[in-house]
Amino acid sequence: MHKIFFSFFIFICLAFLSAGSSKADWINLTGAENARNIAEIYVEKDHVRIKLEVFVQDLIIFDEMIPESFFPELIPGRPDLEVRQKIIADRLFQVITDTGKKLPVTINLVEPRLRIDRPSPFAGIINPYTRQRIPGPPEDKRVMYVELVYPFSDKPKSLTFIPPIDKKGIPRASIGFICYHLEVPVVDFRQLTDENVLHLDWDDPWYSAFEKKQLKRTLQSGVRTYLYIEPYEVRHEILVRVKDMMAWMEFDLRGDEYIEEDEFNPVREQVAKFFMDRENVLIDGKRLKPILDRTAFVESSMLRSRFIEIPERVPLNTAMIGIVITYLTDSIPQEVETRWDLFSDQVQKVTARMTDPAGPFPYDLEPGDNVLKWTNYLKTYKIPTVERIMVADAHRGIPVPVGSLVCAGLLIPFALTAVSRKKKVIPYKSQVVIV
Repeated sequence: MHKIFFSFFIFICLAFLSAGSSKADWINLTGAENARNIAEIYVEKDHVRIKLEVFVQDLIIFDEMIPESFFPELIPGRPDLEVRQKIIADRLFQVITDTGKKLPVTINLVEPRLRIDRPSPFAGIINPYTRQRIPGPPEDKRVMYVELVYPFSDKPKSLTFIPPIDKKGIPRASIGFICYHLEVPVVDFRQLTDENVLHLDWDDPWYSAFEKKQLKRTLQSGVRTYLYIEPYEVRHEILVRVKDMMAWMEFDLRGDEYIEEDEFNPVREQVAKFFMDRENVLIDGKRLKPILDRTAFVESSMLRSRFIEIPERVPLNTAMIGIVITYLTDSIPQEVETRWDLFSDQVQKVTARMTDPAGPFPYDLEPGDNVLKWTNYLKTYKIPTVERIMVADAHRGIPVPVGSLVCAGLLIPFALTAVSRKKKVIPYKSQVVIV
């Protein structure tokens, strides 16, 4: 009975929140960012931090997280904080290591808030696979914000996350979640279901991954190569993660977590030289002169990809560099080919794409299939040209003799003098009228 009472009371308390909201910077394609409840999971060096947004109508499911201060008086028979934290760790929101140990939990913060406004461009659109309309976020923005911390001493090989489930293993609440390992996004927003096993790569968190296929990150490859074929120009664009490049290069970095601001340009230039020295693009069977068009650190996410122009401190685990190498051609080529030979224990598949005026052609390069070859199949394509357009005399306007233009120019000073005199007279006339 007391559960119904304090659920209703919290509902009333949250009603007095103002209508402000925060902005996020992550666009997702699944719609999970619109779930009634949201969990942001952060795996750090010695703990797991979970930031929960509990939908106001689902408070009854997460009642052990509600603090005593939210009630006007003590609820008889309600467990104290220590007992409630044990219930959370054992049953409500479990985090289990590969040894089977359930991590204890501490509630760091609980407060009423408004739901974060997360971009959801596909809300309301019909999903082509399920034929169902992708839902938007709840109209009621009131949530209970909760921060949970699960400490550990030894770094686990894996962690299993289990949200509130019933006796049949079915989730009791709809929870959209996103997960990070040492600041590296492991998965885009997805639905948090029964058991979710995360395998942890402590040497390189980029390769930490959930066991379930549906919980794979959209941007998986840390090495990508692209060919752009256009009239008079071929571009070879390469996007690489600095940490992946350590399999073939040595960087003089002071630490193992960040590329410092003063290391920014040396690392960028070193990677550019590495690829310029190895460039092997063939255009119609010939090696043309490569032009290093651009080299820059790139911030790559589902929301955007942007060049980082000004040197700054960059996390090593996610630092990526883009290289643009350009070839000038006389026309559109008939064949373009490049061979990719940079593979390692971690990099066994390289995302590739060829793009011509007809569109993009995706491809995956592997050690046994490492040639990216484009052939011109554009049968009806016409190269854009600049042509002189003859204008008929009827559309050229009215011809004006040069002499007339000169006379008009000489009259300009007289016109200005007349206007000036007129302005001086106007106040006098106005004064007379007023009198």
